[in-house]
Amino acid sequence: MAKSGVFGNGECGGKIALAMLNAAKDVKKTRRGVRILAGQMGDPIDAGVIVMNLARPDFRTIKEIRHRVLVPSRGSSHGGGAGKQHSYAAETILDTGVKQIVLKYLRENNSWQHADFHFVIASADGGTGSGFLGPVIAYLKGLVSVPVYAVLVLPVIDPEAEDGLGVENTAKCLHAVINESGADAVFFIDNQRFVEFGQSVEQNYEIINRAWADPWKNPLAAAEDREEGHLTPQIADVRDLTQTILGLSTIGMGRVPILKKPPFMARLFSRNRDDDNGRVQELGREESEQSNRALDALSGAFRNCTIDPCFVNEEGELQPFCLAERVFCLLAAPSNETSPAVLGAVRRELELRVPQADVIIRTYAGGYPDLFEVVVIIGNIGESAANRKIEHFIERGKKVQLIRESRTAHIADGIAETKSSMKDLKDRTQIPQLPRPSPRPADISRIGGDHEGLTILRDEGKNGD
Repeated sequence: MAKSGVFGNGECGGKIALAMLNAAKDVKKTRRGVRILAGQMGDPIDAGVIVMNLARPDFRTIKEIRHRVLVPSRGSSHGGGAGKQHSYAAETILDTGVKQIVLKYLRENNSWQHADFHFVIASADGGTGSGFLGPVIAYLKGLVSVPVYAVLVLPVIDPEAEDGLGVENTAKCLHAVINESGADAVFFIDNQRFVEFGQSVEQNYEIINRAWADPWKNPLAAAEDREEGHLTPQIADVRDLTQTILGLSTIGMGRVPILKKPPFMARLFSRNRDDDNGRVQELGREESEQSNRALDALSGAFRNCTIDPCFVNEEGELQPFCLAERVFCLLAAPSNETSPAVLGAVRRELELRVPQADVIIRTYAGGYPDLFEVVVIIGNIGESAANRKIEHFIERGKKVQLIRESRTAHIADGIAETKSSMKDLKDRTQIPQLPRPSPRPADISRIGGDHEGLTILRDEGKNGD
């Protein structure tokens, strides 16, 4: 069994939650009703998905998700969002009562009881999601007995915009999630790894969201699917996942097409009849091709990890291996593609790429028949490019906050000095009081033009005429 609950926070978190829902729909359609999101077979497919936001317009693009919560805001800004203010969103979710919001939906929805773990998702540099993430995880941790994983989207590093509010929000969100939330693990999605030039903003967001959601299809389905033709001796279990996902974690997927074999007669006559070892050589070539496909897909999985797990030395040079505690590797391909020779080749490659890790390799025959897919999950990543990027945001965020506080203090001092100078000027300056002129009746006879037929109204009592 392996089902996940999904909490999406803010606009970004809501769209990634929708990508998870679409992945679940695809699995259910292609695997005879296999369910990878929280709930029982009779429950709606989106029963285990909830999204929360301060901005009502953000719900327009995720209407497929039924559980959409517009968190009440203070004052007249209700439904208008957080204005990219992390602190405002964090205070609002706490003032509103995150406990009541989450508990209400868990009580009304029994599907959450059938989750093996929960993903709580948000963008780090926004307002609503970054402010919500820490408090929601902290409360959910105290409410459920299964792991709660943070999924945090990191912005693209832009040197020209690094003094902005987004960097400060990212640093605050990282602090809240890593140091205060109690999350069992944190997955980072590095936007910079997936941005494609020539694509629109919306197209890039779609690529990034699927880079997170699609790799979970087969690992979750493999632990749920019990169709006879899909089972293998090395079938995955939810414990394989939860034992691997620790600390700083990442997931990646690689795919290689499986070419169709030539017809039997063509293969028969292509064999050298004079060579008694012809069949042995053919089998050897086939296993070699299978191993190459598996290794190519494995390389793709490492390239597509949501954040770079590779080690960085003291000179700042990226190395072709990573330091981590756990690695889970799933080979999703037809059974004849995952022979012992292929499994051995994959294990040797993983021992080179992640030399100090405990390695779990599992197979699943219920994937796509024309693809060899490899999914890797790396847990408890040590010194790496990922750590360097996280440290960059934290340090840069601190500097931005100090600069902003210094500017605020300078402006406040300037305002106070201006007020003091104006008060002194007022005390030293005596403005003469000019006598007010006595009122006189208007002499309409001086106005040029023909006044014939003009009626002049007068208050006889006040004028005394």
